[in-house]
Amino acid sequence: MAELRRKWTIVLRECQKLDPERVGSVSRTKFLDALVFAKMGRSMNNEFMHKLADTYMIQSTNGELYVDYLTCFRNYLNELISILPA
Repeated sequence: MAELRRKWTIVLRECQKLDPERVGSVSRTKFLDALVFAKMGRSMNNEFMHKLADTYMIQSTNGELYVDYLTCFRNYLNELISILPA
């Protein structure tokens, strides 16, 4: 479990680097790249990574697709806490 948490922290850091204005979202492609960079492919398959991006996807006014990485990370942490032994 600690390894998975570490990988998610890497994903968060990569997304923050790509989000200099700190709006909380990055392009869908960059989000997927961050997952690959963190070696999340060992924890989830490619299809699941795409589904994860789709779940937190938002569309800008100009039609570009972004992923709300902060909400994604927050939800992950909440799920992790809920399954930890008391």
